[in-house]
Amino acid sequence: MPISRPSRRDEFEIAIICALPLEYDAVSYTFDEFWDQDGDQYGRARNDPNTYTTGRIGSSNVVLALLSRMGKTSAASAAASISMSYSGLRMALLVGICGAAPRNGENEILLGDVVISSSVIEYDFGRQYPDKFIRKDTLQDSHGRPNKDIRSLLVTLETDRGLDRLEQGTISFLQTLQAAVSKTKHRGKYGYPGTLEDTLFETSHRHKHHGSPNCACRDCFEDSDPVCEKAINSPCMDLGCNNGPVVDRERLRAKQRAERDGESTAQHPTVHIGLVASGDKVMKSAAERDRLSKEEGVIAFDMEGAGVWEELPCIIVKGVCDYADSHKNKKWQRFAAATAASAAKALLKCSIKADATDAFKDAIGLLNRITASQDQGRDTSILATKFDIEKYFLLQWAERVNLLKKNSDERLRNPDTQDSITNVLARICGLLADTSQMEQVYGINRRGETSAPTDTRNDVPTICSPSLDRLGLASGNPGVHSSRRHRPTHARGEASTTEDVSAEAEAEAEAEAEKEKEKEEARWVIQDNGKFGTFVAELARCTMMLRDAVLPTSGSNARKDLEKISDLGHLKVVMEAATDHLTTIAKPTREIIDHRCTKSILSTLWFRMIDDRRETITDAHRKTFRWALKPPACDQPWDDLSHWLRAGTGIYWISGKAGSGKSTLMKYVSSAAKTNTLLSEWAGDSPCTMVDFFFWYLGTPEQKTQEGLSRALLYKILSSHPKLIPKALPTMWKEAYDGGNEIGCPSPAETKKAFRVISNSPDLGRFCIFIDGLDEYLGNYQDGISFIQSLAAGQNVKVIVSSRPIPDCVAAFKELPQLDLPDLTRQDIRTYVHDVIGKHPDMKKLSEDDPRGSKQIISDLVEKSSGVFLWVVLACRSLISGLARYDDTAELQSRVNDLPPELEDMFQHMLLKVEPRYRSQASRLLRLCYAEQEAQEWVEIDRIYALGLALVANNDFKTPPIEVWSKEKKVRLCKRLEGRLRSLCGGLLEVVKRRTTDIEHIGDEREFCFCGPRHDDYIDMEVRFMHRTVFEFLRDETPTSITA
Repeated sequence: MPISRPSRRDEFEIAIICALPLEYDAVSYTFDEFWDQDGDQYGRARNDPNTYTTGRIGSSNVVLALLSRMGKTSAASAAASISMSYSGLRMALLVGICGAAPRNGENEILLGDVVISSSVIEYDFGRQYPDKFIRKDTLQDSHGRPNKDIRSLLVTLETDRGLDRLEQGTISFLQTLQAAVSKTKHRGKYGYPGTLEDTLFETSHRHKHHGSPNCACRDCFEDSDPVCEKAINSPCMDLGCNNGPVVDRERLRAKQRAERDGESTAQHPTVHIGLVASGDKVMKSAAERDRLSKEEGVIAFDMEGAGVWEELPCIIVKGVCDYADSHKNKKWQRFAAATAASAAKALLKCSIKADATDAFKDAIGLLNRITASQDQGRDTSILATKFDIEKYFLLQWAERVNLLKKNSDERLRNPDTQDSITNVLARICGLLADTSQMEQVYGINRRGETSAPTDTRNDVPTICSPSLDRLGLASGNPGVHSSRRHRPTHARGEASTTEDVSAEAEAEAEAEAEKEKEKEEARWVIQDNGKFGTFVAELARCTMMLRDAVLPTSGSNARKDLEKISDLGHLKVVMEAATDHLTTIAKPTREIIDHRCTKSILSTLWFRMIDDRRETITDAHRKTFRWALKPPACDQPWDDLSHWLRAGTGIYWISGKAGSGKSTLMKYVSSAAKTNTLLSEWAGDSPCTMVDFFFWYLGTPEQKTQEGLSRALLYKILSSHPKLIPKALPTMWKEAYDGGNEIGCPSPAETKKAFRVISNSPDLGRFCIFIDGLDEYLGNYQDGISFIQSLAAGQNVKVIVSSRPIPDCVAAFKELPQLDLPDLTRQDIRTYVHDVIGKHPDMKKLSEDDPRGSKQIISDLVEKSSGVFLWVVLACRSLISGLARYDDTAELQSRVNDLPPELEDMFQHMLLKVEPRYRSQASRLLRLCYAEQEAQEWVEIDRIYALGLALVANNDFKTPPIEVWSKEKKVRLCKRLEGRLRSLCGGLLEVVKRRTTDIEHIGDEREFCFCGPRHDDYIDMEVRFMHRTVFEFLRDETPTSITA
């Protein structure tokens, strides 16, 4: 849709100023339409000497001026005249060519690139002393920073997305400009000169006659030495200086490759934003250029910026045509002018008209003045929250269409859309325009001063007000980023124009704080809820009209902002207030409340050692226990576990004596992929959830009680089905929803009801529960068995349980599907012995000399194990020790013959092998670990750390606090303990790595304190009995007697 022609000069918002005709020509090619084709209809102010070209670039009405001559004075005079004739200008662009201060690394500047000013300094304005020049940079002498609109635009352009968009727009408009010129008689005028013409000489290489000239160049060695007049006006080729030392640049090499490949990307400019140095003299000194770049952070030099900057809100947009050194020439000037003109058009595309923005600022400024009365009840709070939500929608709409100039939505450029938006925002302002209407119609009375509202047109609106504090939302600019690119640094600190330290910035901040204070003192207070409800409804209609005018294309950010509200009570008020058309607020609020209640309940059910026992169980050895998930042969006496998984119900019992491998089998079956496949057949089209619990008699109370079993199973089931929590645990849900600080664990009655709900919820699918080590249950075995039977009573739940064949379990499970491990693991044990002993390198050598003896050793080990995996593991350790001592087959056979067949006797045998001089210390360590396990019934001790036991082993009780030790010393002690335990305790005590715990659902809301340090694997290791049977053995045989 065509943009309407302005009727008056004050309707122009953008001025473009050029110093050279070639710059003016390039900008002219970027105009989309000229308003002065039929003559100048706008004229100019009296005493304005400038001549103007008017037209449209994109959606902006632009006035273009060409300076009569170069320099700051001419630029300042022309800018003052422009502001006099065109009083509605909001921004001036100084567009043209410049010299650049090249840099290395990612910010490398090449010829043809574009520089945009973040600020400007006058590098030749100061005092010249006999030995030096000092630039004047005090507050009175320096140029101020850009106004807020320009700062907001520049901050956005400095983001990655903003800069990419600007560069892509520049490239596109450059190609359009070149295409337009190619159709005229000036074809090729703005073509890319090529990378061969882009040469950056080393700073020390002067532009002068080289060789053996008979002129002043012969005596030119220092930067201050003069060259002859002819050299000044001659090209490098004529002087022989084109063969001087050249700076190697990575970006230039990339462009050369693109140029060789015929790619158009070779001419694509990069945009750099930074400090521009302005002066009345042309910069042609590489040494001075580098000094200013290093000390002031300058990236470019021009001659007009400082002049325009003082008169108009200004952005300098210059194309780089040389490197501000003595080798400068004019080969790049036209192309640089074209890139600058294209960048200026792209920059205007990133800016929008101010009308809608100012209207929005006015509207939100007025709305932020309304607050609830101090004695607000619940109804008032809910109504005020409704008002907050409407303001939130208004802010969200502005952010999502990028009204505040952050990569603005293209649809905002349509003038009809602009008018619609401005009218709606004006209507919002009109709701509060009449004081009597506010009191009589909307129930809002004025509080405090009666002075006129503070002007908010230049204030960036904040999302926070006293009423919005109820929502817990932080204040800030919607959609504005603060990241910087090419920010200048200075050897003497930041320049006076830098907002961090300037007195000007401090004064402005104080003024803004004063404004905020005035606004706070002049608020309107809600007095009549009924009437104010009418106002909220009117405001809701306006926000709906805005969303209809420009429907945001991006997803709502409501959820992200709601998640910032930490108080659950505040969220519930928001949910009650979010009625009618506010479903986009109500739905995520409800979801966030439910999510937080779920997290709170799951964190209560969870306990630190919930999976510790399972993780410490050794994985099944290679190819062992695979038979368990296959149908048994006819002569093998066990009930088909694979069939039970596929089609069975109720309980399946795995039994076996101590050390037979029950826990290893349970771990294997519960994690095998085939188990999941078999259970999927049982579940059919429904999902199947597998959960497990491994009892541990030597663990914490939760690891060996029915309470721990219930909490672990509920945690794992409800983590997979969180929507079931309100129904399964209604009391806990109510406590969480009411916002209590502490939620109690479920009672036995609540637990029983929860599992009944789970069993009777067929839509959840089916559940298979694995419970290992029921014989390690602390309490009445009948209670534990009854609980497991109740779990398996439903059609959707079945249980696999393992235990020793204790009388209670035999009586309860003897008629159920089952398998007894010692009868079935003979081949597994043979596989293990063959892998560990038969494949041992030393055993292989012995087998070559005595194959029969070697086979007999393996056979005897299998026979003596009687199906007890733990026994054969210990026996293999003994044989490996013999192999290390170069035992022959006869000596190894003797070791096997000496091994007692029962586990308890095996432990006694292992301890008797401890050398006599170590037995006293071994007894002390075993007593300590045994006492720690015994003490768990009265004291909450859940582990012994290697570091602590290492101190005991060394009798090291007078050491400094552990906190002051180096990590290396701690690690050294722990490593030493690990080796000593093998010789001191015969392998009955082991050092194991502690499993790291991470609770995803808890996040940062709750800390779990771990005993002991956590920063190193060795330091964090624990000392444990190698098996529960060791503890039982020590309970019957005192450590003192067995090591005496």
